[in-house]
Amino acid sequence: MLEARSIVKRFGGITVLHGLSLTVQRGTVNCIIGPNGCGKTTLFNILTGNLRADEGEVIFKDTDITKMPAYQVARMGISRKFQIPGVYPELTVVENLMIPLAGQVGQAGKSSKSGILQTLFARPTGRLGELLNLCGLTEKATDKVETLAHGEKQWLEIAMLLAYDGDLIMLDEPTAGMSVPETQKTAELVRRLQTEYGKTVLVIEHDMSFVRALDCRLVVMLRGRVVREGTLDEIQNDPEVVAAYLGGSA
Repeated sequence: MLEARSIVKRFGGITVLHGLSLTVQRGTVNCIIGPNGCGKTTLFNILTGNLRADEGEVIFKDTDITKMPAYQVARMGISRKFQIPGVYPELTVVENLMIPLAGQVGQAGKSSKSGILQTLFARPTGRLGELLNLCGLTEKATDKVETLAHGEKQWLEIAMLLAYDGDLIMLDEPTAGMSVPETQKTAELVRRLQTEYGKTVLVIEHDMSFVRALDCRLVVMLRGRVVREGTLDEIQNDPEVVAAYLGGSA
């Protein structure tokens, strides 16, 4: 579904990504790990059109999106969650979910405000109920988002990405600031995106308990390059990975 080919990114005289290449297969969950400063978020910014690569190509569903701006990349079917929850605190949970649903209706050609609202209210009960159940906020559907716990805001935003119905969902450190139970629930939620909704998921993460719970393909980045790919059991025995990331000695 997604391929990054020999991506190079420089900031002034500093090269952050050194000819990095990455492939993501349709219908899979993939997790990028690596120490702070290795270029993970820079890579995400390039894949989503928030930054332009200095060299290389990004191919999504057989289309070259290397030079597309972020809004066009989103319309191609890539949805992204940033590290800080991008929710609307002054709105209710349901209102937050209706925003991406309205955007989806608008893309279908019903561009007038009245047409969007009529369509949403004709079919939202089932879809909204499904999304509320997914993020575990059915009992808080009419609560203002500003009253939610941090983990609940993270889950709501993931449900908002699903509401937009993109093909590839990208999550940047979705468990940051979460408790252990919240982290485990987030892993279950990410897995449901794949198994129940058929989504392809690409995650950046530091929490190794979350990574183990995902039980997915890992991509290890060091110093702006992909140095290892495989399962957690495979990569955690790699001397270079152990020394640079997992805290052991080579």
